[in-house]
Amino acid sequence: MPQPSSSTSSCNPPLRSGQIANASANDKMVLIMVKVNNRYNQRVDLEISDNSPAHNKYVKKHNVQDICPAFNTHTDADIIICFTNHIADGFMPDPKLKCVINVDFDIGAEAMDYSTLTKT
Repeated sequence: MPQPSSSTSSCNPPLRSGQIANASANDKMVLIMVKVNNRYNQRVDLEISDNSPAHNKYVKKHNVQDICPAFNTHTDADIIICFTNHIADGFMPDPKLKCVINVDFDIGAEAMDYSTLTKT
């Protein structure tokens, strides 16, 4: 099977295709559940950061399938989830190549409630 090709990330603000953002206050818990399905000959990378002047990076994972990162924010800012899809070498972009990504994005009390439930 061909290996995924490298590509550059476009995960810096302003928002682009493949990005989701949500505002958060300082020191709030964030819980993001991601499930990647139907990724034939594709690799999906995930980066979670904020749009503060410090551009804090919270998560950076390659070849994501199921992931549930939790973290506390460092400042008042928009939390940005960025997905980069890499198509394997030898394959051309095609409308038939689809990748379904399910995302649940919780901040504050919602994230804290779910985090407590998962520990019991």
